[in-house]
Amino acid sequence: MTSLRPEDVRIDQIVESSCTCFGVDEFFPGLDPAAVAGDMSATGPEGETAHLEYAFRSHLVRDGQRTILVDGCVGNGKHRMRPAFDDLATPWLDRLHATGVRPEDVDYVVITHLHADHVGWATTLVDGRWVPTFPNARYLLHRDELEYWYSDVGAAALLRTGDYLADSVTPLLDHGLVDRFDSEFTLGDAVRIIPMIGHTPGHTCVEVTAGDERLFLAGDAFHHPIQIRRPELGTRYCVDPAQAAESRRRILAYVSETGALLAPAHFVGTGTGRVHAVGDGYRFTPVTTAPAAPGRV
Repeated sequence: MTSLRPEDVRIDQIVESSCTCFGVDEFFPGLDPAAVAGDMSATGPEGETAHLEYAFRSHLVRDGQRTILVDGCVGNGKHRMRPAFDDLATPWLDRLHATGVRPEDVDYVVITHLHADHVGWATTLVDGRWVPTFPNARYLLHRDELEYWYSDVGAAALLRTGDYLADSVTPLLDHGLVDRFDSEFTLGDAVRIIPMIGHTPGHTCVEVTAGDERLFLAGDAFHHPIQIRRPELGTRYCVDPAQAAESRRRILAYVSETGALLAPAHFVGTGTGRVHAVGDGYRFTPVTTAPAAPGRV
């Protein structure tokens, strides 16, 4: 757990787990594993298929007036087809408590998109039923995201993962806790919700502003640092690879021009860094420790 503490806004990373559970050839079909050999989070013994190391994290944002959780990782005790996600028992909830926040303290849950590793902690099992983990929160979801995953096309895609909508999203709808949006908006002065579609039809990013600093929570717009050097590189799991690449280019131009910290959901280490324009491309420089000076993210 890493805390970033500016003067009037606090951001905590809540890391659920990490794994080397995705092969390069699975995640980036046709990509030569040697292409990622020099990037962080590329692993694998010599002579074996290279695997990518990913972290799974949420971000907790407090602006003095509201408490906002961005994404909910995989969750505990949920049946998933991928072994690395199946029936987990992680201390994610204990790590939330360690920040001084209880589930009932959360005002908003922003779900960047409806993939299994972003919605799990939206619900927990109580007396045999999946119920909302954050009973006083409004769960914010892009309208197109809901419509897609509850369509026949979305349902077919669930076959490879297990039906995580049934245990992690439908209970939220049944309790009337979901607010839909379809365009950019703000929560107070510090938090901006920004649709950045492509990876999924309603994929969303979150920008947090504290003084002169910005932190751009990029969700799954980027999965691996190679996509910063090669923003055209999509994954097997992008619904619209061309649009996802355009969203990456927009983000890279923005964070490099503004100096915002970039924090994708799955980068390892601190998961956060600066993006610098280099020639006609970009370079990502991870922050090695989380800054904690007043007024800075």
